[in-house]
Amino acid sequence: MQQVISSEPDTTATPATESGLTTAPEPNVSLADALALAMRLSPVDKARLLGFLASAVQHALAVIPPPPTERVQILGLWQGLNITEDNIAEARREMWGNSPREDI
Repeated sequence: MQQVISSEPDTTATPATESGLTTAPEPNVSLADALALAMRLSPVDKARLLGFLASAVQHALAVIPPPPTERVQILGLWQGLNITEDNIAEARREMWGNSPREDI
């Protein structure tokens, strides 16, 4: 099998493959364990880790599609309703019938 070597940059590389790391999580590593390991790194390696994590998060957020927005069509909402002055007056009397209340 012959390996093809190209001078073109790999545009399919993810932040994990660019750094040579895998993104598959180890099942027994907790956040506390990861933070303890990160605290043991040199300042330069901590900066590299932050750069890697920023790229990984940016890549992950770019892949997530925005939630679809539903538009509610209200055109013609009141069409076919016959609201009269008497209906409005009756609704006002019902709403204001207990006002002002003394128990509040």
